[in-house]
Amino acid sequence: MEELAKIDIFFLQFKTTEIMVNSFNLLIKNNNLSIIEENQSMKIQIVNPLTQNTFYIDVPMKPKDVKDEVKTIVPFITSLNTKVEKLEEDLKNKSKKIEELEKDLKDKSVELEKTINELNNIKKQSDIFSKHLKELILVNCFNRSNIIQLGEIDLILSWFDQKPFKFVKLLDSTIDNDYTNTFESKCATKTPTMIFIKASTGYRFGGFTTVQWTNGSYGKDSKAFLFSLNLKAKYNITNENNANYLSSGSYFQFGGCDIRINHNYKSDQYNYVANSSYTTAPQNYGINGGSQYFTVSNLEVYQVEFQE
Repeated sequence: MEELAKIDIFFLQFKTTEIMVNSFNLLIKNNNLSIIEENQSMKIQIVNPLTQNTFYIDVPMKPKDVKDEVKTIVPFITSLNTKVEKLEEDLKNKSKKIEELEKDLKDKSVELEKTINELNNIKKQSDIFSKHLKELILVNCFNRSNIIQLGEIDLILSWFDQKPFKFVKLLDSTIDNDYTNTFESKCATKTPTMIFIKASTGYRFGGFTTVQWTNGSYGKDSKAFLFSLNLKAKYNITNENNANYLSSGSYFQFGGCDIRINHNYKSDQYNYVANSSYTTAPQNYGINGGSQYFTVSNLEVYQVEFQE
């Protein structure tokens, strides 16, 4: 700094180096002095606070030795290359691992697809077996019927919203007597019930109800219906308050006398059909081929069990 002080008369005012340094710091603080680096020199820009003139002082800087630079850079480059090689090796290992995983996934996908196909085949076979089993059960339910023909099973099943699984015979007039109190004791509380009748006219018809047969009162049932096997038809109830009626020891009937079955119905000639609570049934006693009265040739009552 003492040498710099000789360059310009401005520095002659400084008696000591300390005063000069403090003055320089003040110049820097007041933005009257700045230092500029150019290539291999340092230029100090000074604004004379007395004259406001600007002048520069060039201070030579020692150039760096290229060899020293190389010595500094080479270890860094070497270290960088080592890291790059390690990353490449890691990437190679990961790529190999990914290929192995992809192959394993592909093998597992093939195996899974094979397993799914096998399960589908098992399910298909199970469904076929279940269908045949249900058909066998239904056939077995009716194979001793004197009224129902086996070819009519699908027709009967089509009349239900929920498919029946089994029909359990509660009463068979070829085995049981034709007393209405026998019907009451065997069938009145076993719901739902379906009654098949073969009349002396040769017509086969009947009814279905989901409610009990209660002595002295009508059963309310919106799901009740009549049917005709000869006409292959179902007739829904139109007055659900009068679905069925039981008069103990005297008669039982669907609706308000739509189908009435009397005591000793196999010999009674005045069992009859009408149109009352099931008005969708054929008029003029069509369900019985146009005849109002009949004797019962056969009567079978089944309790219906539905699939869950």
